[in-house]
Amino acid sequence: MRLVAAAVGVGVGAAVLASFPTMGMLELIQLGVVVRMASSVLGWHQVVGTSWRPKAIRRKLKYELDYWFSTDPGAKVTSLLMFALCVALAGSVALIFMNGFDLNEALWLSTYWLADPGGMFDEPPARRVIALVVTVGGLLLSALIVSVIGDNISNQLDELRSGVVPVVESGHSVVLGWTSKTLTICRELAEAHATQRGGHVICVLAARPKADMMAEVAVQLKGQLGHTSVVCRKGNISLLSDLRKVSIQTAKSVVLLNTQHHASSSAPTTQEHETACIALRIKQLVEAAHVEDDDAGYPNVVIEVMDHNVQGCIDMLGIPNCATVLTANFTGQMMVNFATSPGLHQVITELTSFSGVEVYIVSDHKCNRRPFGEALMACAGGTVIGIRQDVAQGGAVVLNPIDSTTIGIKDDLVVISLDRNSCTFNPNTTVPPRRASQYRSPQDGITERRNYAFVNWRPSLSKMILEMDRMVAHGSTLTLFSIVPRAVQIERLAKQGVTPKLLQNLTLEHVTGHSSHLEDLRRLAERSFYSVFVFAAEGVAPDDSDTAIMSTALLLSELLTTPVQEAKSGAARSNAGRAPDSPVDVDIARRVSSWTPNTGNTPAWNQRWAPDVSSLLDSGGTAAPPAVEFIMCELNHTHHKGLFQSIDPRIIPVCADEIAGSAITQVALQPEMKPIFTELLSSDGCELYIYLAPYVIGAAVDDELTWMDVMAACRLLQFIAIGYITAHDEIVLNPGVRDVNRKWASDKLIVLAH
Repeated sequence: MRLVAAAVGVGVGAAVLASFPTMGMLELIQLGVVVRMASSVLGWHQVVGTSWRPKAIRRKLKYELDYWFSTDPGAKVTSLLMFALCVALAGSVALIFMNGFDLNEALWLSTYWLADPGGMFDEPPARRVIALVVTVGGLLLSALIVSVIGDNISNQLDELRSGVVPVVESGHSVVLGWTSKTLTICRELAEAHATQRGGHVICVLAARPKADMMAEVAVQLKGQLGHTSVVCRKGNISLLSDLRKVSIQTAKSVVLLNTQHHASSSAPTTQEHETACIALRIKQLVEAAHVEDDDAGYPNVVIEVMDHNVQGCIDMLGIPNCATVLTANFTGQMMVNFATSPGLHQVITELTSFSGVEVYIVSDHKCNRRPFGEALMACAGGTVIGIRQDVAQGGAVVLNPIDSTTIGIKDDLVVISLDRNSCTFNPNTTVPPRRASQYRSPQDGITERRNYAFVNWRPSLSKMILEMDRMVAHGSTLTLFSIVPRAVQIERLAKQGVTPKLLQNLTLEHVTGHSSHLEDLRRLAERSFYSVFVFAAEGVAPDDSDTAIMSTALLLSELLTTPVQEAKSGAARSNAGRAPDSPVDVDIARRVSSWTPNTGNTPAWNQRWAPDVSSLLDSGGTAAPPAVEFIMCELNHTHHKGLFQSIDPRIIPVCADEIAGSAITQVALQPEMKPIFTELLSSDGCELYIYLAPYVIGAAVDDELTWMDVMAACRLLQFIAIGYITAHDEIVLNPGVRDVNRKWASDKLIVLAH
C-alpha cells in the first residue's frame, strides 16, 4: 500500500510539473506538499533521518518490495500497472517540455507508443528519441507481462500436482495416513465395490507428496482397482483445514491409520495422543455437516490404535458409527498362531479379504427357534459359525455355541460363504449319524515338545511369549536371538512380567548375535527347530527391513536342512550296502511324508502338521544335521512375498499388516464385523486351528467320508469345520460339494474351536 500511495503521489506530481511553466507561487507550494507526502508514505525519513543516502534508500526500497511481494498476492499485477503508468507519465512529461504538447495529447501519444512498438516510425525526428525510450519500456513491459502470466499458470499447475485442491465427492471412502496397510485397504475397498455402477472413489490424505503416492498406487495396484479411482491429497491429517480437503463429512467410510510402527505396550506415545485429537476433529466435521443437513448420514469411522488407554479415550468421545481397532493385540497373536501352524496365515488372509469366501451376517435364514446344531447342518452354500443376538438387546456375537443353543426370533447367523446370496437353508437336512466310539477326546492326546526360535527383538515380544506358552507342549523351548545382550533381554522381559517362573510350558534360551552375520547365525543353528520366525529388527526403517529379513531367512535356509533331507541322509548312511527299496527305506519315507493313526506315533492334540522328524537317528546312532520345518518372515510390503517361492518352499512370508488392513476394511464397510474379527484374531474366545484330519474324525486310511460326515464328527469335539488342506497344500474353505465320499488320511482340517 505504501508503494501504491507513492505512485499516486508521483503521478500527481508529474501532472503538476506538466503545467510548471504557467505555475504561480501557490502551485509551487502545492508541489512541495505532494513530494513531502510521498516521502512520508514511504517512511524513508524514519530510516535515513535527514540525510538521503543512496545505500539507505536502496535498503529501505528492497525491504518494502520484499514485504509487499510476500504478503500481497496481486503484487505482480500491481507492479506492472505502476511500471506502465510511470513510463507513460515520463513520456508525457518529456513531450510537454520538449514539444509543447498539452497533458491529454501527451498522455495519449505516450500510451500509444507504449502499446504499439511500430508507432514510433511515423513520428518526426524531434519526437523519435522520446518514442524510442517509451517503446523500449513497452517491450520490457510486454516481457514482464508474459513472465507474470507464465508464473501464474505454472503455480496453478504446481498446485494441482501437489494435491491441495479440495475433493468434491460424496459416498466415497477416505483413508487418513500412509502406512504399509494403506495399499491393502485401497485394494480391498476396490474389491468390495467391484460391482458398483460408475465405480468407487477412494481419497487418501497423507503427508507424502501426491506424486509419490500416485506413483506407488499405480505400480503396486496395477490391474487390481477395476473401476475404482484413487485420489491422493497431501496434507497434515491433524489439521482441520486439511481434513476438509477430502470431504470427510460426505464420505461413506473413514479409516484413520496409526503411523507408529511396532508400538510398545508401555505408556501411550505422542502419536497415540495425536490420534485421539484427530478423532475429535473428525467428530467436529461430521456433526457440523449433520447440523447443516439433517438428512446427511454419518460415515462409518474406523480408527486404528496401538494402546488400550487411547482406545478407551476415543470410545468416550461418542463419535457416531465409530469403531476402534486395537491392532497391537491381535498382531502378536497372529504371529504365534502362524509360528505354530503353517498354512493358517493363508486361511486368515482369505477370510479377511474380499476375494474368495467372506464372513457375512445373514438375517433371512428361516432357522428361528431351532437349535444351532440343526442350522449348522441345514446351511447349503455356506458354513454357519455363530449367532448374532437381537440388535435391540445389544447384538452380542456368540461364535461356536453349543448345538442346543436356540436361535432367537430376531437373531442373525454368522456365515462363511462366497457371497451373501449363495446361502440357502434347508431345515429338513438329514444329519449324518455320529459314531462316538471312533473319536478321541482332547485329553487323550500326548503332547510333543518342540523347539522354536524368534529372530530379532520387537517391543511386543513379551505378549507373544505368554501366548505361545499357552499353546505349546510342556518342555518346549523358545530361543530368542537378537543383537540385544542377554542380560538386557532378561531385564526387558522381566519388566513386562515374563519370568521363567511364570512360564508353565516354555523354556527360554537367549542367544546374542546379529541376524545378518553368518557366524552369529551358526550359533543359532546348532539345533533343530520346528519353526523359526524372523521379525523386523529394531531401529530399521520399514522400507529397509524387508531386505534384511529376506537375507536372514536365506542364510538360515542354508544352515538348517529340511527334515526330509535329514531323514533320507540318515537312512542312506545306515543302509549303505542294502537294496534301495528295502523295508527300512520305505518305512522312513512313509513316516516322513505323512502320518496316520496306524503308525503308532500318537500326535499332540495341538499337532497342526506332520510330526517333527528332526530327532530321527540312523541305525548307528549318529544324529542328523540340524533341521527346520519352516521359516516364517514378517514382511512389510506384499510385493516381496513371491520372491521366496522359487528359492526354498520352507520360507513362508507373512504380512501381518496386510491381514490387519483387510480386517480394518471389513469393519469400515460393515461395522457389525468388528466383534467377529476381534475374536478370530485375538487370543480370547474362539480361534482357528489346523489339525490332522485322521486324528479328529478317527478315520482309518481307507475310510471314505463326506464333508457332512466330517462336520458331524467335528461337532462331537465342539469344533466347527470350515475347510481343509489337501496333501498338495491346497486350501479349500467352505467346500461346495458336501455329499461326495473321499479319503481324509493325508488331509488337515481347518476348524473353529475354543
